Amino acid sequence: MALEFAKELLGDAYTGELEEKLEAKINELYAPKADLDAASARADGLQEQLDAANEAIGKFEGLDAEQVKAQIADYKQRAEAAEKDRDEKLAAAAFDAKIDKALSDAKAHNPKLARGALDLDALRTSKNQDADIAAAIAAVQKSDAYLFGPAAAEPAPASGTGTSAVPGAAKYTANEIAMRKAADLPVD
Repeated sequence: MALEFAKELLGDAYTGELEEKLEAKINELYAPKADLDAASARADGLQEQLDAANEAIGKFEGLDAEQVKAQIADYKQRAEAAEKDRDEKLAAAAFDAKIDKALSDAKAHNPKLARGALDLDALRTSKNQDADIAAAIAAVQKSDAYLFGPAAAEPAPASGTGTSAVPGAAKYTANEIAMRKAADLPVD
C-alpha cells in the first residue's frame, strides 16, 4: 500500500518498519474499498427483496384467516358440485344415446313419439340398462306397432319400374329399335 501522505508528514522518521505497522493497523481497522462496494451492492439487493416481501405481505393485510378458510371450503364445494353436475350430464347423454340407438335399430318411425311410450325413469335407474331397454322397446312394439316400421324385409321393386330390362321382355324398346334400324345397326 502506498502511504505517500505518511511519508510527507513524518519526513525522515518514516521507516519501512513503520510502514508495515501502519499497513497492518489500517487493514485491521478498515475494509478494502472493493469489499465495501460488494457489501453495499448486496445490501441494495437485500433491500429490494425486503421491499418486495413487504409489498406481498401488504396484500394479505386485512384478510382474516377464517375468511380465507371459508373461501377455500366454498371453492372446494363448488368444484365438487361442478364435477358431479358434469358426471350427471355425461351419464344422461350416454343414456339418451343408448335409447336413440335402440329405437333406430327397432326402426321407429318417430323416435320422439316412441321415446314417450317408454318409462325412461325406470330405465335410467335400471341395473342392466341394455337388456331392459331392449325389453321395453319390444313391449312397446307389441302394444303400439304403428310406431315402428315393418319387421319383415322390404318387398322387391316391381319389375319394369327400373332402368334395367325386364326378364323375358324385348331387349330394346320400340323407339330404340327404330333408331337402330335407321342407323343400320342389328336389332337382336
